[in-house]
Amino acid sequence: DLAVERDVAGLEDYIRRFIPSSSITVELLNDNVVLTGTVDTPLDAKRAVDLATIFVSGGEATTGQYSQTASGGSAEAGVDIDNPDSERRVSQIVNLLQIIGDDQVTLKVTVAEVSRSVMKQL
Repeated sequence: DLAVERDVAGLEDYIRRFIPSSSITVELLNDNVVLTGTVDTPLDAKRAVDLATIFVSGGEATTGQYSQTASGGSAEAGVDIDNPDSERRVSQIVNLLQIIGDDQVTLKVTVAEVSRSVMKQL
């Protein structure tokens, strides 16, 4: 059996490039991507998860089960690579990022001052 593991260095480079204020570490756990560290905002955390999702689902880099068997004792010796699309595993993203920025809420407040005599007229 041939086991192939992802190289997460490329993902770490993209995260540093697109989210420069973050301190994110990328690890693999059973071919699932685990994001740990800190980000400033929930938007930065979402961006990191989006980048990781693109990384695990992108093009020819998708994972699959590869088995390599050499045929012996015949003129048709060769290598059989079995990788049917139906057996492809889907990697998951585990978001363990901590948001260190303050939560901000925008409030729209209207203040009205009404005198008692005007209230009686209404």
